[in-house]
Amino acid sequence: MAEYAFCTLFNSLYLIRGIALIESLRATQSQNPIYVLCMDTETYKVLCDLNLPQIQAIPLEKFLDSRLTQIQKERGVGEFCWTCTPFLIEYVFKTSSFKRVIYLDADTYFFSDPDKILKQWPLEQPLMLSRHRYLPEYDQSKNSGIYCVQFNGFDNSNAGKLALNWWKEKCADWCFNRVEPKRFGDQKYLDYIEDECQISAYIPTHPGEGMAPWNSKDIHISQIEKTPMVHVLGSSAVPAIYYHFHGLKLFYDSMVDLCLYYYVLPQTVLQYIYGPYVKHLAQISNQYGWDQKYDWLSDAEEHPKRTAKRQQLGTYYRYKIEDLLTAL
Repeated sequence: MAEYAFCTLFNSLYLIRGIALIESLRATQSQNPIYVLCMDTETYKVLCDLNLPQIQAIPLEKFLDSRLTQIQKERGVGEFCWTCTPFLIEYVFKTSSFKRVIYLDADTYFFSDPDKILKQWPLEQPLMLSRHRYLPEYDQSKNSGIYCVQFNGFDNSNAGKLALNWWKEKCADWCFNRVEPKRFGDQKYLDYIEDECQISAYIPTHPGEGMAPWNSKDIHISQIEKTPMVHVLGSSAVPAIYYHFHGLKLFYDSMVDLCLYYYVLPQTVLQYIYGPYVKHLAQISNQYGWDQKYDWLSDAEEHPKRTAKRQQLGTYYRYKIEDLLTAL
């Protein structure tokens, strides 16, 4: 049996991205089970119908208890998803015998085997945290936290369970999409988990881990045998492990909005990171006939506003998907 399992959660507004995440992991030859908390009935139905190998789809009604049911009534959809993250990790431990459980955000995507990171996680450290790695011009760590809930793991030791329970109780008590002293969503709590729980966390330093729009501006990517390679000043290129496609949106008219308006994406990141991801999303949508449902959104007011700001800043990353893929 595998020593560790992955887990993630998403609803039908992230269904295409969730399946892309799963397929990207399988493409790296990772065979570790993936537990998916289905945040709506449609997502559970689709995953059951697809019957993907080594996927454990969890229906929300089976997951909820009286406490979470009450919390759900008091929080927005996104806030409730955040709240459920530590509960999901705990659920996997309680229903399995894995030594470690790693949570993945649904809009992350793997380009090479995560074992390159996970094999470096020392046995004596019960927790793994992933840094935002903000560039100075995008640094939001004061509000959003040093760490990002994107690729985080706990082990089943007493120390690991203690830390997980501490985080779970914090999220149960307060988990909202607003900034308050020492807290923001489920994320800011992780800045204090080591001190509060008297533990030491493993913090990956691999350059290909935790890539995201807020740290991509100065990254140079090349490609070797279809694997994106991250070039680090003064050292050899290393494989990209995963990218966090925060802020990416799909629209009914086959448009893609790549990221928030103030981020700058280099051409090589567009070509070797965003290009393959958007192509994969489009393939999944076409394969299952989902071009008018699930992840695809109407053109909400937010995005014309983004466009106006982008025109001011010269960071225009909204494309017709076919045009983007042709250009790259």
